[in-house]
Amino acid sequence: PAPGCGKEYVAEWRCGASPEVRRATAGAEAGFGKTVELTCAGVAAMPSPAQAVTPAATNLALRKPATQSSIEHGGEAARAVDGNTDGNYFGANSVSHTGSRPQEWWQVDLGAVHPIQTIRLWNRTDCCAERLSRFYVFVSETPLPPGIQAAQQQSGVWSYYLDRAAGRTTDIPVNRNGRYVRIQLAGTNYLQLAEVEVWGRAQALP
Repeated sequence: PAPGCGKEYVAEWRCGASPEVRRATAGAEAGFGKTVELTCAGVAAMPSPAQAVTPAATNLALRKPATQSSIEHGGEAARAVDGNTDGNYFGANSVSHTGSRPQEWWQVDLGAVHPIQTIRLWNRTDCCAERLSRFYVFVSETPLPPGIQAAQQQSGVWSYYLDRAAGRTTDIPVNRNGRYVRIQLAGTNYLQLAEVEVWGRAQALP
């Protein structure tokens, strides 16, 4: 309104999730340019929905017991959960390495059932990155059988198939509960993993 019209400005607002409606007024006679401060003094800051529901994710696989179908060139399964993502096999000595038989696999036991958000795979970098291709990822709350078909048929098993070569890193969204995580080749080749990170909440479920 114009100055002298006898009306007033009204501002209403809420603070966070509080149901209280706050109000401030300014008379029109004060003229244009009147500033009204809108505050939330006395109201505790409310966390965003993401902050309230999802705590910070942690790498659940770090230094957990790992096994694999076979070992070659000293590439033990534990190398893929040692926290070192360096993919140089001979330089870092931190890449797991199986033999080259049908359906080679690598697996980690998280120790308890946890809510899993994402699995991140780190590939070998000094050579042979194409070996990590055409593979399955299995997640289960109970121990997994060795074969792909048997794992797929087991009740409660979540699976994901990548039909191409993995990159330096490959992120796989899971969003389900699990304890056992397995990477398994569909064909015959060496399975080499610089690191397997299982990101989720460090909250053991019954």
